[in-house]
Amino acid sequence: MERSNESIPSVILDTDVIVNWLTKERETDTGRELWKAPHKIIGMVETRKIKGLTCLTTLLELRYLLRRKKEYNEEQVETYISQIMSILEVIVPDEISLLRANRLQSENLLDPFFICCGTYPVNFHL
Repeated sequence: MERSNESIPSVILDTDVIVNWLTKERETDTGRELWKAPHKIIGMVETRKIKGLTCLTTLLELRYLLRRKKEYNEEQVETYISQIMSILEVIVPDEISLLRANRLQSENLLDPFFICCGTYPVNFHL
């Protein structure tokens, strides 16, 4: 997805949100449909009401999770990754951002995903 100069709000989607959407996950104990909110968000991205972002490190984590934990075959995994890349803008953190994320995560209770994406100007986070 190309960056545009439009001033639409941006949302950063992490691994859990994307997995919930892709696999239509339900909460184990209650059966609550965890995928419904992510589905609405992706719909807003697809209709360009908001800009969807994710981090390259999230794609790496998704591949691992879908292969090992969800037991999807390689073709299914790559189909999902291609789908994500066609919908969301993928942020590639530079070396400094990754080193800073590592330091900040060790010092604080922060998600490195948001830190790595922090070099990109976003209007709000999910």
